[in-house]
Amino acid sequence: MSLKETVNSKMVFIDSYYKGLYGAPRSMLALAKGLADEGNAVEIITTKYDILATEAKKEGVKCVIFNTPSVLLMSRRSVNLFNRFYYVFTLFFFWISIVFKYSLGKYNTICVNDIRSFLLFMPLLFLNGKKIIWYIRINDRVKFITKIAAFLSSKIVIISSDCINVFSLKEQEVYKKKIFLVHTGFQITKPSIDAFLNKSHADTDKVFITVGSICKRKNQIAIIEAFSNIDAENKYLYILGSPATEADYSYNDELLFKIKMLNIADKVSLIPHTPYVLNYLRMADFFLFASHQEGLPRVVVEALLSGCYVISAKVDGVNDIIKNKNLGIVTTYSASSGFFAEEFLSLIENVYEMDHDKEYRRHFIEENFSLAAYVKNFINVVNVQR
Repeated sequence: MSLKETVNSKMVFIDSYYKGLYGAPRSMLALAKGLADEGNAVEIITTKYDILATEAKKEGVKCVIFNTPSVLLMSRRSVNLFNRFYYVFTLFFFWISIVFKYSLGKYNTICVNDIRSFLLFMPLLFLNGKKIIWYIRINDRVKFITKIAAFLSSKIVIISSDCINVFSLKEQEVYKKKIFLVHTGFQITKPSIDAFLNKSHADTDKVFITVGSICKRKNQIAIIEAFSNIDAENKYLYILGSPATEADYSYNDELLFKIKMLNIADKVSLIPHTPYVLNYLRMADFFLFASHQEGLPRVVVEALLSGCYVISAKVDGVNDIIKNKNLGIVTTYSASSGFFAEEFLSLIENVYEMDHDKEYRRHFIEENFSLAAYVKNFINVVNVQR
């Protein structure tokens, strides 16, 4: 039986994070493309026309824009007292407008990719509750909305075993029959042969790399501090990513200042959003990851696929990937712990001179995180009768 025969014919993925193409939006697009390639009718809904919509168009996946007021797309930490009143006022009138302007009725399956989308499109989702699959890609609980999302969803997919902790123990018991684990997967591709790379390291350098949007959650400053303290001269660090919000741009300024203050500007390259992530990863020996919060960190999978040895903070999802010390090592402390910095540096220095089997890591990812398995496992969830 083909994939096309086993999945509902009309599916939509909703993701409100229109600017980014890291992590969750990127995994969502890969799944949508994988389903579309099997002949299924798949669309994406997002909130504004930007990077996500542009990339979807390149991939041949239809993207529908539910044009959303900018105030409703602010990060929670940016909402002050005045903005809260304005936010509620705007949200109320936005809800009224979307009921008359948009419809989700034509879709058989509605996959909601982020918790904010439940808030933004709540009236439309209430009208289509039996069709909703909530794909939880990060352990981010928003009290009121999380309860509504769990109640509305006919099925809940978690991207890693740690994501179950978004629910209380009581909720886990109540919803256990509709919770499913589906790891993300990847189209195994080779790096671009015509890539233009900003190669700045010497051939004798040990090359470190980190990838992700520049923000406090990804915690690049902790990586800079650890890198600066590595007791070696022949080292180089690439930081790939761009800020996406006003708060992120402020964090980016802090990052640049920290690099200057540590006097390591000649040992660090900051590369903004690039289509050649795999090419940069292939140049590197070590992948550094100090994130505060994840679901299943896709970029760790990509780093292993590229042969990098991973040194990671303890964070949700990472232990679903780093199964043994041939793949990488994980701190016992989370990045928010006061003991993290010392342990992170110690782990880096312990493996600095080790020889690592890049082919083993590539083979491990090909066997365990393929796009075909990702699509198949998601379809199996869609077809579960409840």
